[in-house]
Amino acid sequence: MESAAPPTTSRALRAYTLACLAIAFGYVLVHVWEPLRLNLGDPASDANLVSLIKSGASASLHRPPLADLIYGAIGRTLGLGDLWAFRLIALAFSGLAMWALYQYARRMWTPTVALIATALFATNVLSLRFADGLQPPIAHAATFVALFGLVRAIESRRRLHYATVILATAVCFLTSYDYWLFLPVAMLVTVRNREPGNLRLVTICAAGCLAFVVWKLLLVNGSAGWHDLVDRKFAAPFATLVRRYTAVFTPLFWVTLGYTIWRAARAPSVIAAFADGALWILVAGAGFVLGFARHTGSPLQEATPLLVFWAIGSALLIARLLAGTRLTRGLAIGWIAIAPAWSAYLVLTQPRAVLDPGDVAKVNAYLAANDRNDFVMSNLLSDSIIEAAFDRHTWASPSADPEGAIARFEEIFEATGTDTIHAVIFTTPDSRFVDRTLAVIVRRRPLYSVTGWPELTRAKADQVIGDYDRHVLANLDQVRAKRVLELGNFVVYRIDRAALIEAAGRAVPEVRSIDFGSVASKPFKLLGWSEARTIDGIGFSRLDGFGACPDPAIERPGEPTGNACETASMRNGLDVIDSGIGDRAQLLIRVERACDLRLTLVLVRPEILRVAVGDFTTAQCALGTHATFEIPQRVVHTGLNVITFQRRSGPDVDNADVTSLAIDPICKP
Repeated sequence: MESAAPPTTSRALRAYTLACLAIAFGYVLVHVWEPLRLNLGDPASDANLVSLIKSGASASLHRPPLADLIYGAIGRTLGLGDLWAFRLIALAFSGLAMWALYQYARRMWTPTVALIATALFATNVLSLRFADGLQPPIAHAATFVALFGLVRAIESRRRLHYATVILATAVCFLTSYDYWLFLPVAMLVTVRNREPGNLRLVTICAAGCLAFVVWKLLLVNGSAGWHDLVDRKFAAPFATLVRRYTAVFTPLFWVTLGYTIWRAARAPSVIAAFADGALWILVAGAGFVLGFARHTGSPLQEATPLLVFWAIGSALLIARLLAGTRLTRGLAIGWIAIAPAWSAYLVLTQPRAVLDPGDVAKVNAYLAANDRNDFVMSNLLSDSIIEAAFDRHTWASPSADPEGAIARFEEIFEATGTDTIHAVIFTTPDSRFVDRTLAVIVRRRPLYSVTGWPELTRAKADQVIGDYDRHVLANLDQVRAKRVLELGNFVVYRIDRAALIEAAGRAVPEVRSIDFGSVASKPFKLLGWSEARTIDGIGFSRLDGFGACPDPAIERPGEPTGNACETASMRNGLDVIDSGIGDRAQLLIRVERACDLRLTLVLVRPEILRVAVGDFTTAQCALGTHATFEIPQRVVHTGLNVITFQRRSGPDVDNADVTSLAIDPICKP
């Protein structure tokens, strides 16, 4: 199909491509011994494996399970427990993948095409970042071993080769997010090109691939929800995709794309167009990206289905150029030199951020003595890394307008049932310079350059991360968070509910009445109230409610308390298992001295309300628009007091509407 290059060029090309492969694998090998990474490859998968090693579990629910099962089985058999050892195993799988890709391409096209395709694949930025990752290398190896095994099965008719195809295909489907659509198409095209008259083999492959595809759709999308698949179908804007493919595959990607389409357009028939060249690889990859790409790990990996098209499609064009005139050979040589250099620039210019084991040990020692919560706050936006390092879930640190910080933190205190929270706040942009985190930070802003090619707009990406951090720190400042540890690339803060209440009380005056129909009531509303509103001439604030832990933490002298309601990682973030929205609201009042208090509420409609101050609770006896409560002196503090109102029942489903509150101290002489 394609002409081979002249012998002299072929010898030089072989030496060059082997050198590229050696340099690429050598670069990855040098960094295998790094601790837990923050911004390269897929840090979440590395962290998941660390957590599995600690817990002794066999598989994770965050991705296809077979990769974890394979590493777990190898680790138990060989007695491995360090992350670097599993990275070495992953690198071995990457080597197997490159060998199988070369063997497959050599039989489908020519040795020249195979050499160039393997070099372009191995030196691509995706390969350099994920070659020692935990899921992609197994998926790559299984995919190309299945294809090479299929070619050998057609040639030899040996049962061993058929068994290899079946096993490798199953491994691919159970480890890959990316290749479960490409592999069936590749197998059908391979059979069509290598043995077009064997209808029986084509039928068997088609039936088997269809069964695998249906299995994959049911396994992955059935558990995640089909609505999520539909919602994400065209989630990535076109501007982002163009930038992403340009950055990942170099601008020459568009030359390969144009050449493939032009060659297909000149084909005498549709069958000939798909049988010749790389059109079928393009269709399979683009079909997956547009219809099914839904990564839980890294948006960058969503370009992986087109990596095979980039490698083989470019190799076909380069081989054709090498067989042409001196000018076309010069263009081909330039292409072969530019592609690895482009990837090397992107990889080498990005600082590598890691989590220092010494810093992690210091934090864990501090938390063991001062924190019993099962979560910490963080601006890292990666639950798996925090969980692997500190054995705690991650609650994203509030980053919205600091004006509402006190209410946001108080809601977290109430929902989890704790009085103290610690926050692990990273201070360097490098620690968040990873595509998954950047996508979360800019999800409400059309910054296509940051989500598409952050490496080429590093200053803008750093600015986006810096703006996010400033909002996080402003929220912490509003609740008077204290620095307790300062480490290499992160700081640990302590947030106490008592300090939060004190901060909220700065704007609370001492008054004898509160008009809930006036904006002047805003400083008194701590949590669970609507804005003041007026309907039919009646001003009021509605008791909207908030999430609260039904089993509040019990304080034990001398011991740090933990969150009474357990947290759990869900698909949309951290959630509190036992928390529920209740018809309750918190109010701040300030009194001059500790005395008995008489509180009189005026309501728009008859209601039955309960009032709680500290450990004291009382309630109305009957429905009414006026409710009076006697609060004993023992639970009233000089200065600020937090009062919780809860709706017990009423004539309709609407929340309680409060118009005013009268505060009458009853002080004994």
